[in-house]
Amino acid sequence: VRRTWKRNEDLAKCHFSLGRVSREPAAMPAGRLEVNVLDGTRLKDTQRFGKQDPYCVLRVGEQRDRTKTCANGGTRPRWNERFNFSLTGHESALDLEVWNANTMTSDAYIGAALVSLGDVFASGTQDASVPLRDKKNKISGNIMLVLRFAPAEHDAATPSHSNHAQNAAYQPQHAVPPAPHAPAHHAY
Repeated sequence: VRRTWKRNEDLAKCHFSLGRVSREPAAMPAGRLEVNVLDGTRLKDTQRFGKQDPYCVLRVGEQRDRTKTCANGGTRPRWNERFNFSLTGHESALDLEVWNANTMTSDAYIGAALVSLGDVFASGTQDASVPLRDKKNKISGNIMLVLRFAPAEHDAATPSHSNHAQNAAYQPQHAVPPAPHAPAHHAY
């Protein structure tokens, strides 16, 4: 099996070809995708002086999010950040870009990867070491991700926080009903 990557301005798609046959990805399920961006290894160093400050940009369909900048993360940054994406059933890949934040000049591109969501749709969870490619299609490091998928029919029953069951078990008992609270005033 040979993989070829083709980029579209609006959506990156992964095409698999077996010999001369090319297939589009099958219809994808709707639900919730959780992406945990753990760390990076052997990132291309784009900083001339000092250590680089990498961050990741994640895109699934039209949704976009980014990690915090890992100050002085160098070539081995650690993020350990979790992101949730609502999937409508049209998404088949996670587009990942890694950049070096610069204060005096524009941010420097480190590399990108397109992560097919087929495995996480099939099994519900996937640990992935994702190789990044730079603009010259050379390996520019790896990003470690943990992906979890909950289909739409199970999405409402799945708690959004791992400690949700512990918090729900504690129900304070009041001898007297609590006093009503005044409406909160928000400063905008």
